[in-house]
Amino acid sequence: MAELQHFEQVHYGWSFLDPPIAYDKDIRIARLNMEYIKGTCVNCNKEIQIPDDLNEIICMYCGHKMVIEEALTKAGADSRAIDEGLPVDFNMDEFAKVIDSDTPFNKIFNRDEYANYFQELYSQYEADFIAFSHQYIYCPEPKEDYIQRTAETIVRHETAKLDDLEKRKRKGQLYNDSAYVAIFIIPLIDYYKSEATDKLADAVVAAWRENFKDNQINRGNFDSINEGFKKRKFCYITTAVCNSLGKPDDCYELSVLRKFRDEWLTLQVGGQELIDEYYDTAPVILRQIELSPKSEEVFDKLYKDYIAPCIAHIENDNYEQCKQLYIHMMKSLQRQWGSQEAFIPDLKIPAATR
Repeated sequence: MAELQHFEQVHYGWSFLDPPIAYDKDIRIARLNMEYIKGTCVNCNKEIQIPDDLNEIICMYCGHKMVIEEALTKAGADSRAIDEGLPVDFNMDEFAKVIDSDTPFNKIFNRDEYANYFQELYSQYEADFIAFSHQYIYCPEPKEDYIQRTAETIVRHETAKLDDLEKRKRKGQLYNDSAYVAIFIIPLIDYYKSEATDKLADAVVAAWRENFKDNQINRGNFDSINEGFKKRKFCYITTAVCNSLGKPDDCYELSVLRKFRDEWLTLQVGGQELIDEYYDTAPVILRQIELSPKSEEVFDKLYKDYIAPCIAHIENDNYEQCKQLYIHMMKSLQRQWGSQEAFIPDLKIPAATR
């Protein structure tokens, strides 16, 4: 019996569920015939064999306690890094530069380019996510501290970049960078799908919100953003306005405006082009409004000045007046927010009358 216990301890590690007590004959036979999975100790980095029916083990070499998922995750990260010749050391300062981009925002944040640009960016940084997740598992400091330190390094990089600019240019740059981080970088971190990157995405959002209080970003993911473009439901300004007023997605106003779009506007000369222009322009405008500390005030004004009057025009069959008011709204938004953001494109729509 002692030999069996020693065999299991040396080769497979002790499980929390299996203390070193005498096994009965059936258990001994089951243990000898069971499947084992290769893992890696997160403390000493040595390979261990893990029974496939356990949740927790103690490393047979260093005595470190760990859950099975940790050992398997580290083994997978090590194996992938070795197989692909990728680094296992994570350079935090270099990774912080992920938030830098010289590409005009409107060139990459639209239904034609978003997915392609995102995938190229992910290919560029995938090795960093592998190394980061690898380092997270066995870093000597507490894991939460490691996550927080990485997020703060990203924020410090942004602060240093702003400090190097003329004061009059800082606000616009921060708007641009906040939009880029919210639309590309947070989804990029989320895309790798490890425990480490999941926590990092939350930490970066929290650190950004704490340090840049006038630019309140939220956590998003690639699939929801990209599907929004595909389904042509992403970033309706009217939806955002109604949501800010506590109205549901199937509220009266949205139902009326969608019917107007699908059954009247799309059939007019130039109507489909107007709709297409909206889908290219509205997401950028809306992102800037959401980053503003005055977003609720802006949404309230949009409802009173444009949404509610448009509904009244439709109810009275004044469809052309609704169209012109809508055009006026979009040009007004572009002028207001475009003056801060150089990347907002000009709308190619007719002059509006009101």
